[in-house]
Amino acid sequence: MGIFLKIVSILGIVLLALLALLIFMILLVLFVPIRYRVWGEMEQEQKNVAARVTWLLGLVRFGIGYPGLEPRLRIFGVSILPKKENTKKEKSRKAKKAKKRKESKKKAKFEESDKRDKLEESKEKDKKLDSQNVEEINQKSPHTNIPNSEDSVTVDYEAIAAKIQEYEESRKTGFFGKIKNKLLSLWDKIKSIFSKIKDIKDQADYYWNLLQEEDTKEVWKVIKGKLGRILRHIRPRKGEGDITFGAASPDTTGYACAAYGFLFPYLGDKIQFQPVFDQEILEGKFRLSGRIRLFVFVKEGIYFLVDKKFKKLLHKVKHRRKN
Repeated sequence: MGIFLKIVSILGIVLLALLALLIFMILLVLFVPIRYRVWGEMEQEQKNVAARVTWLLGLVRFGIGYPGLEPRLRIFGVSILPKKENTKKEKSRKAKKAKKRKESKKKAKFEESDKRDKLEESKEKDKKLDSQNVEEINQKSPHTNIPNSEDSVTVDYEAIAAKIQEYEESRKTGFFGKIKNKLLSLWDKIKSIFSKIKDIKDQADYYWNLLQEEDTKEVWKVIKGKLGRILRHIRPRKGEGDITFGAASPDTTGYACAAYGFLFPYLGDKIQFQPVFDQEILEGKFRLSGRIRLFVFVKEGIYFLVDKKFKKLLHKVKHRRKN
């Protein structure tokens, strides 16, 4: 009995240790911040942009840059991306593969040309044999002349019948019949356009009425608050920059100004944006850094799983899409 209790106690200690380790790992993932850093230098001829993400005191690192866009990932000092390869063996293997591919292509081309030559030779032989047979038959029976295969004429009776039928139908319809058919097809198109417009109007009316409901307004107010808290959390804590942007189309520059205006409450005066409407240009320097905790996303996302009003709104949208 004492041995059994000792075994049970040891198993319990092991399970508790594993549970504590699992809880510790979950807390690490939720509360240890993911730190990011983005920087770039843009000139008229050369543009360099890079981003780096680190976690757990730099034990996990991820980076990517432009130009190149080659991702780099290191976990506990071990390089995961890009994968290290034995350069000599890899180069020789790739060279062998390329050589085999070229040889197979050449062989396939040679076989195709050989097949074509053989086919042409067989056709010429068949023609010669046919002409010889015809001459022999004509010599044996001079009153019966059999035409050569080259002089024979094939008649496509199906095509002739189709042409005759098409001519008869055109005679039946006539000029006014053609006008009538065109008007009917035009009327069908107009009806389909009006039905599509009616469907779009019904959809817009449904979603507008859905947005006017009190429950939807409350849900939307809560969603805006949560999105605002998430954006304030992930916004750069430190940074500076000055960017001059101008697109070929002034509309694009205007959209960029609108995007900057939307992000200004979160960026503040860290980034200075200068629009240019009469020139295509992208120049400047910037440097931003911040941190993200996954706990904030989990805390704000629990609302979408438990709130009854949000579930009801989601059900209405899905039901409308199915119908």
